[in-house]
Amino acid sequence: MNNRKLYLVAVVLGVCVAATVYAVLIRGGKTQQNPQRPQITTLPKMSSCVDTLPIQSAFFNKHDPNSDAMELVLQLMNNTDKQVVAVSVEWTSKESHTEQSLIINSFGADAPKILVEPHSLYAVTIPVENLRPDANVQVGSIIFADGTESGCANSLKSLHALKSKREKESPKKEPQL
Repeated sequence: MNNRKLYLVAVVLGVCVAATVYAVLIRGGKTQQNPQRPQITTLPKMSSCVDTLPIQSAFFNKHDPNSDAMELVLQLMNNTDKQVVAVSVEWTSKESHTEQSLIINSFGADAPKILVEPHSLYAVTIPVENLRPDANVQVGSIIFADGTESGCANSLKSLHALKSKREKESPKKEPQL
């Protein structure tokens, strides 16, 4: 009877090993992972709705030497005598039907933070994982420290909406007597 138990254990183990080998061979030895979306490897199409803030240069940069994560760096040139307090950059993908934006600002602060001084460069970084190979990147709009603005209508609409939201959220200061 002891031999029968040993024989039964050997058969069960053999079936388990065979099932494991079969599963690995059928799946090709691949583990299940989320499919990785295609990565951008060349600079995307770029434009600017703001004539006075063109894209001076663009390049890929490895932000963290301990990581494989890359970023797209856009260097924008302020060709005006005005200070810039808000910048909106958008990117779209026809393939995935997506649109994303990056709005850099200090809306809601007591005093707006100057992002770009007159006649100087400003770097905007976009993580490459947010970009598709068919991406179109565009400087959409800006707001100057004096309150004037420039850019595409939809982008300016987004900037205005964010500014209104932040102003409503920021605590109101009591007038001093």
